[in-house]
Amino acid sequence: MYFDHHGAIALEQSAFPGSIGDSCAETSRYLLVSNPTFGQLAVIWKFETPEGYVRHPESPWREDDFSGDQALPLYLVFDWYGLGEERERFENRLRDNGWKTGNGDYISPLFMSAIRRAHGRQNWLTDLPILFHALGARYFPYRWSDSKKTIERNDDHTADWLNYYHVLLQAKRRGPTWVSRLAAKITPHSMIMEKIKSYYAIEPNHQFLIDAYQSNPI
Repeated sequence: MYFDHHGAIALEQSAFPGSIGDSCAETSRYLLVSNPTFGQLAVIWKFETPEGYVRHPESPWREDDFSGDQALPLYLVFDWYGLGEERERFENRLRDNGWKTGNGDYISPLFMSAIRRAHGRQNWLTDLPILFHALGARYFPYRWSDSKKTIERNDDHTADWLNYYHVLLQAKRRGPTWVSRLAAKITPHSMIMEKIKSYYAIEPNHQFLIDAYQSNPI
């Protein structure tokens, strides 16, 4: 992993353009667990275009390929760093698109919980998606595959844990409920870290990111 000339994270396990396919998500996640300077934070504006959002400024996949996995970390950056105008514009685009991201997928219940918390409207009911995710990840290791249109084991889908972690982190920072606290107990930080380490194990030069996650327990 490395920071490219845009200040965005690129991967080393894949050649271009695969190396930047998750750039928005990875860069946003890093910003959420680090202490960036304003100059480092400024990279997030490069993921926005007049038509929406992209995975990377040079990505061949454009606004109509922007998924929830990319959108949620970026939204949380807007929330955590007090970028109200950007957050509002993001929400308006989601709303105008029927609460779908650029690729046409509906945002997840976990994403909706994050939006409600960003507006200070969280309660134990709106945090139930967090708890359901924790229970499913811990005791029911299966997931719905959009590509295969079937249920499959999620043992190897550690990417799901990343967005779950970041919504839990938002809950800790913005105000947890007893439901989000329970979710954190069901999936302790040590368990989440094992999933995060597994996710990045294939990627060279990733220790700086692991260290950042380790320093932000949920």
